[in-house]
Amino acid sequence: MGKSILLDISEAFNSNDPFLEWTQYIDWPSGVGSYELEVLNELSGQFELVDVISPGVASYRDRKTTLDQSAFCYRVKALEAGGNGSESLSNEVCLEFSPKVFAASAFSPNDDGNNDEFKVVVPFLANAELTIYDRWGELLFRTLDLDRGWDGTFNGVSVTEGVYVYVIRGTGIDRKPFQRSGTITLIR
Repeated sequence: MGKSILLDISEAFNSNDPFLEWTQYIDWPSGVGSYELEVLNELSGQFELVDVISPGVASYRDRKTTLDQSAFCYRVKALEAGGNGSESLSNEVCLEFSPKVFAASAFSPNDDGNNDEFKVVVPFLANAELTIYDRWGELLFRTLDLDRGWDGTFNGVSVTEGVYVYVIRGTGIDRKPFQRSGTITLIR
């Protein structure tokens, strides 16, 4: 009985790490010696080794690949255990990375060291701009550095408690324009 390798991919829960699962290859009398997980390097057009995986294991969370590209395409190669040099390749699967916004819904800039700045985290952005507006549309804050947060001031003066609008504009690593907006509640 022979069985080819079927590879599937998803994003790991609570992370952006690709999670891969595959069916075991069964056909060789000596079995599988190891699996090799490979990722396509878009620049070279070649598959590169990510890791060697023991036989009997059929899943992998990729925390090793650091290629700067908008998608990771994988395949699994089974290597025969008997020393005959036989290989079997799986199908190829890809996971595209698009920006996702992680932002608090409220913050309290009261200098207690907890939640004193409003910051956003947006993985997979090549560049970004964060702007904050009051309810009348007046620009209160602007930065091109998402590591820099808003401290709840405008021209050095603390703004009042309330709801403010943030807008994130940029370009994803997939080279597509990106824009999201939301509200943030400032609590004093």
